[in-house]
Amino acid sequence: MNLPNFLTLIRFILIPFCGYALYTDRFLLAGILFVAACLTDLLDGYVARKYDMIT
Repeated sequence: MNLPNFLTLIRFILIPFCGYALYTDRFLLAGILFVAACLTDLLDGYVARKYDMIT
């Protein structure tokens, strides 16, 4: 598993936790998890392009 795919896996793992945080009215936690998921998306694309990897 290469780094971009690992970052994508982390993003998929974060999504249910973000949804649960929203469901339980923990909006700050949901926001933090959402930002973390967005950052993994940015890093995934950057690393894949820089090192010519396929995701």
